[in-house]
Amino acid sequence: MFTIEGITNILNDWNLLHELIDSDIDNISAFDFVYDFEKAINESRLTERQLQVVRLHFIHGYSQREVGRLLGISQQAISKNINKATEKIVESVWCNVRAV
Repeated sequence: MFTIEGITNILNDWNLLHELIDSDIDNISAFDFVYDFEKAINESRLTERQLQVVRLHFIHGYSQREVGRLLGISQQAISKNINKATEKIVESVWCNVRAV
């Protein structure tokens, strides 16, 4: 789960996780998971551009090409930002796990 692939899967299911919480407010484990994951994202020291790319692609559902058009950069640059952001999030998650 705390690999680049695992973090990417979580980001891909981000809206689904929020729907789960909204539909079952008593689901404390889902709420805790989302809270901890959001904390890890906030502590991952993403650049403003990386944060924009993550939000547009994973949360708002734009394709990499669409995000590139919106931000005026290439799809390749979007891909690099996603990869770097994901690496930083993995690092942050592991730091939080070690701290527990």
